[in-house]
Amino acid sequence: VFDHLPVKILHTTARELGKTAEAHHIKNLIATHISPRYRENGKYTLSMLEEEIREQYRGNLWIAEDLISCQLERDMIVTRI
Repeated sequence: VFDHLPVKILHTTARELGKTAEAHHIKNLIATHISPRYRENGKYTLSMLEEEIREQYRGNLWIAEDLISCQLERDMIVTRI
């Protein structure tokens, strides 16, 4: 999505985030600080953002939402509470 935007602001892209997380063997990734242009009913959706991350990343992925609560378990798995 970012690659096709007419105006680019210096932020990490979803694709870069996924690639970096995979390269560093990150087990759990919570994507935060998401541009307001990504909304489920907009031109750019959160699903599109998630798909771009998943193209590069195979671990556990969550897209942050307001007031989301997660817990890191002893086995290093993140669960949403």
